[in-house]
Amino acid sequence: MDIMKEANNAINKMSKEDLKENVMQQFKVHFLTIGLGLMLISDENGKKEIINSTADKFDGELKALGFNPPESMVACLLMAAIARAGRRDRENLFQNGGIIVIGKNIKKALTAKIEDWLKYVDDTEIVKILRENIIITGGCIVSMLNGEEVHDYDVYFRTKEACQKVAEYYAKKFNDTHCSEVKIEDRDDRIQCFIRSEGIAKDEEFEEEQESNGISDETEPYAESPTINDDKPKYRPVFFSTNAISLSDKIQLVIRFYGSPEEIHKNYDFVHCTCCYSFFDNELTLPSRALESIINKELYYIGSKYPVCSIIRTRKFISRGWTINAGQYLKMCLQVGELNLKDFKTFKDQLAGVDSAYFSQAIACMEKKAEEDSNFKIDNTYLFEVINRIF
Repeated sequence: MDIMKEANNAINKMSKEDLKENVMQQFKVHFLTIGLGLMLISDENGKKEIINSTADKFDGELKALGFNPPESMVACLLMAAIARAGRRDRENLFQNGGIIVIGKNIKKALTAKIEDWLKYVDDTEIVKILRENIIITGGCIVSMLNGEEVHDYDVYFRTKEACQKVAEYYAKKFNDTHCSEVKIEDRDDRIQCFIRSEGIAKDEEFEEEQESNGISDETEPYAESPTINDDKPKYRPVFFSTNAISLSDKIQLVIRFYGSPEEIHKNYDFVHCTCCYSFFDNELTLPSRALESIINKELYYIGSKYPVCSIIRTRKFISRGWTINAGQYLKMCLQVGELNLKDFKTFKDQLAGVDSAYFSQAIACMEKKAEEDSNFKIDNTYLFEVINRIF
């Protein structure tokens, strides 16, 4: 707890004008020390006492200076999350203002990863497209904030044209060395991979273990087999699904969605996945609500185009220690109620990527039934029968 006392003493010695001039920097530093203190305390009552007493004190001081403070609890939790980001040199972290240091480190790591990847792209036009369009969002930034190993880097693109050209580049690379025929098409106003007969194409050394809905949560990563041959080229295409292309060395190209980060996040469901890095302008966005969700391991639903998928996805978070309240489920149910799940296209789209091995079988059964019977319509009796048989 000494580091917290040092922080309090340093801030108390500052004049009001100095504090006002540097208010954001100084309060970030202070809340960071609170986070560091929380790391060292195992007693839950002790943690609550620190948070509550500090929140009351600094709410008053900020208001006295003429500032409208954010929710103190949010700020404390935010900085506690930053404190968990794997920085061993705590004193250095304190002195340099936590969130700024962590943000710089994340940007540095992401930039290095992308630059390493681009070394293995042998088409100058594609390199230019990548440099101008790469957006990374989702679970990898969550892992970096928590000081955990990144399973994969989910790459999105600013434009449909960029998405299509990059997808075509890697489809050609894959087709040149494999028997599968991967085609990239602009269909239904989005870019999709089509693989003859199987629906997926993968390198023989690639282990499939993922959701393919294009929504990243870092709980079901596209996993490489530990036996992958290191003699093969880095960042080669190893897996294609309708919605994504996986490269070796932890790069995943999501082609289901594209656009600005704001547009991409309209397809996301939980707020913790909305941290974002845009390579073209070196900007890292860490929304406070997302950081609060991460430190609390609490799912907060922000709305999605795929609420059925979201409901099912919650199982995976819960199994990893996350919590969710009834209100979040109610929000998802309200959105599900707006869908026409009797329409096969809607039904199929909502289930895309969720436990794909099982739901793909269910969808295949319905597609076969529709081919055999032109009057076929989805009804609960038939669906229950199919689900019971497959699950």
